[in-house]
Amino acid sequence: MVAFWSKILKKKENESVRSSVTKKKELAAEETIRTPMPAKGESRNVLVGILRSMHVTEKAAKGEQNREYVFKVALNANKYQVKQAVEGRYNVHVDSVRTVTTHGKERRRGRHIGWKPGFKKAMVKIKEGQTIEAR
Repeated sequence: MVAFWSKILKKKENESVRSSVTKKKELAAEETIRTPMPAKGESRNVLVGILRSMHVTEKAAKGEQNREYVFKVALNANKYQVKQAVEGRYNVHVDSVRTVTTHGKERRRGRHIGWKPGFKKAMVKIKEGQTIEAR
């Protein structure tokens, strides 16, 4: 008879532990849903780390004459995040964003083979009359 009651007590303990874990997950999910996106003039801490650097090449420099700037961005960044990050950081209005992911390339030093990491770049076109100062 004692074994029967000990099994029931263990089940209740397990259920209470499981329910507390699921409650914590539900609360965390609600908190992420409740956090509002910052307004246009506010800080965009959500987008920190999206823009890595300006991609400076001759081709990118030619594009600046047509209001098109090239940035290296995070691999998991999408077009909307890139647009929000550029607008927030440089205070310009973005017309369009095009992205391309370059694959890593093989590099050799004698018989040793290594890989140069790939990256993602975004070509951002801004509204006429606006510019971005290259740092």
